[in-house]
Amino acid sequence: MDDRLAHPLRKAVEEMPWSSWEGSLASRQPPGPAVLERLERGFLEYQPLLCKWSRRVRLVGSAEPEAVTGHFVDSLTLWPLLDEVPYEGGILDVGSGAGFPGIPIALIREDLRVTLIESDGRKAAFLVQALARLNIKGAAVLNLRAKGAPDAEGIPRGDLVISRALMEPLRWLELGKPYLKRGGLLVAMLGRRAPKDAELAAYGQKLGLDWVGCRRGRLPGGEERVIAAWREVELS
Repeated sequence: MDDRLAHPLRKAVEEMPWSSWEGSLASRQPPGPAVLERLERGFLEYQPLLCKWSRRVRLVGSAEPEAVTGHFVDSLTLWPLLDEVPYEGGILDVGSGAGFPGIPIALIREDLRVTLIESDGRKAAFLVQALARLNIKGAAVLNLRAKGAPDAEGIPRGDLVISRALMEPLRWLELGKPYLKRGGLLVAMLGRRAPKDAELAAYGQKLGLDWVGCRRGRLPGGEERVIAAWREVELS
């Protein structure tokens, strides 16, 4: 393992201010050594591939190791929610782009069936090659635009359906709800302009989604990150 690249990722995760995150989804337990080792191995395969592809396709703002480390760490803000996903459960990453947060999730929970949904054909081609390079068996790429009709689109419903800064929260709830399994979680990864918890809860209530909670904190670089989650109501 090339410690020049791997060490910054491990250091960034270890320095993540887990205990300072607020909200009902806050977690004081960082990922353990086995999880970090899988992430490091994946990072060392993924970052050079991203750098190569970025010469002809704009996948992220920067493909340098430090920037890619930030995307991996940002994806780990979902760590507390992964306990909500059953063994061999399904995850949808809608608007996956360069594979965040779907690829890091697939690396740390190898049992999960992760579907990366990306409408841009060039980005989707990168994702296919990235999954092959990282030898991720339980993930798939769908090159299409999610429009809220999973059966017609051939998109599987998920136990956890995620968007990372894809659109405004209410629009995301309207789009994402049809892709939930009964009892599944719909998650929005938001930035510093995220609405207050009461407003986010009200958005879900309009659509018949139960408010699970929110966690607010900062990434190692100081950027604000808000994770909001709603649950599809389980009918008796």
